[in-house]
Amino acid sequence: MLGGKYTFSRWSFIFISVAGLLALLTLWSLSTDSRKQPLSSLFPYGAAEWTYEYPRHSLNYGLTNEQCDAAFPDLFKEIDRSVAYWRKAGGIRPSNIELSWRESGVVRVMIYNEQLYVLESKLADVPGPFHERTSGVLNTLNRAILSSPSPLPNVELSFVIDDIARLPEHTAHTILAFSRHASDPVGDRVWVMPDFSFWSWPGISGSWPSTQQEVIEREATYADKIAQIVWRGALDMNYPVRGSLIKESQGKPWSAIMSFNWSDPIDKKEKKISMADHCKYKFTAHTEGISYSGRMKYLLNCHSLTFIHELEWVQHYHHLLVPNGSEQNYVPMSRDWKELPQRIEYYIANTHEAEMVADNAVKLFRERYLSPAAEACYWRKLVMGWANVSWVPELFDANGKTRGSSWEEYSIDMGEYPKDERED
Repeated sequence: MLGGKYTFSRWSFIFISVAGLLALLTLWSLSTDSRKQPLSSLFPYGAAEWTYEYPRHSLNYGLTNEQCDAAFPDLFKEIDRSVAYWRKAGGIRPSNIELSWRESGVVRVMIYNEQLYVLESKLADVPGPFHERTSGVLNTLNRAILSSPSPLPNVELSFVIDDIARLPEHTAHTILAFSRHASDPVGDRVWVMPDFSFWSWPGISGSWPSTQQEVIEREATYADKIAQIVWRGALDMNYPVRGSLIKESQGKPWSAIMSFNWSDPIDKKEKKISMADHCKYKFTAHTEGISYSGRMKYLLNCHSLTFIHELEWVQHYHHLLVPNGSEQNYVPMSRDWKELPQRIEYYIANTHEAEMVADNAVKLFRERYLSPAAEACYWRKLVMGWANVSWVPELFDANGKTRGSSWEEYSIDMGEYPKDERED
C-alpha cells in the first residue's frame, strides 16, 4: 500500500514537471518569434550552453551581453582600444564632447533610462545625404537600445557624420566616427562606430538585412560567376589609388573595372551597377575614398574573392581581415595595385584556392561579424565601454526642464537643434 502511494506520488511529480515544461515552451512559441528570442534565453546563461547559429541568430537584435560575447568574441577590439586610451587619459568629461570646434556635421545625444535624446545637432549647412547619414546612425543606435535585453547605462556622447572627424589637433576632444586614421595620433581619440548604411544607404542599397538577403537569394555558385574583377567608382577622390587600379587593369580580359562621373546621368546609367550585382563576379576590388569607403562590407557580403589595398582608415571590423594562411579571407594589395595582373591570373588558374578564401570571407563576415545581430551587439558594447570612462549625465537642466528632444520628436523633421523658434 505504501509502495503504491509512493509510486503514484513519484509519477505525479514527473507528469506535472513535464506538463509545466511543455506549457512554458508552448507559451514561448506563441508569444515570440524564436529567431528573435532563442530558446536558451528562457534559462539563465550558463545553465544550458548557448552557441551562435547562422541564420537562426543573425537577425536577432536582442542577444544578451553574454551571448554577444559568445557569438562575436573578436568584434570589440576598437572599443577596447578606446576604453584603454581614455582610461589612461583620465576619463571623458563634458568638455571633451562639446561641439564648438566644428560648424556642421556633428550631433550630440544622450541615452537616459532607455530613451534616446538629441541634445544638439549642426546640420543646417550640410548636403542632403548627411541628413540620411544622421538618420541612419540614430536609427541603428535607437534599435540597439530598444532591443537590449537589459538596461543600458545612461551616457552622453557626440558623433560626426562626415567622412573624416577632423578633431582639433591641440585639444582633448573626442567623438564617434565611421573610421579613424590608422597612423594619426589625433585619430586615437576617436571612437569608431558602425557606419550609417547598416540602416540604409539611399541610392545605393536598401536596408542592410534586405541587401544581405538579396545576395543570398540571387547569388550564383562560385563556379558559375563571371571570371573578372569588378569595380565601379569616381576618380575625383583618392586618385592615386583609384587611378592606379584603372591603369593596372585597363584592356585586360579579366577586367570589369570602370570609373564613372556621378554628376553625368548618362555615364552613371551606363556604368553604375548595384552592390548586389557586384556579387555576380568571382573577383571584387575595394578602394578607399575620401577616407574609408562604405563599399567594403558590401563586397565581403559576396561569395567572391575581394582584393583590398593597404588601408589607411580603420573601421570597426577591419581587424578581422586575414591576408594569408588557412583563415585568409581577402587578397592584400599595395596601394599602387602593381601586383594585380599577376595575382588575378594566379587565382583564375587556381580557382579552388580562390573559392576557399571566398568561403572564409562569407563565413566570417556575412554569416557572423557583419550580421545585423553583430551590429546591435557592437553598439551596446560601445555604449557600455563609453560609460566605463565617462560621467553620468543629468536628465534635467538647471531650470528643471528635460534636456534635448526625444529621438521620436526629432526624427519628424530633423535638421538643426535646438531651433530658435522652439517653444518653451
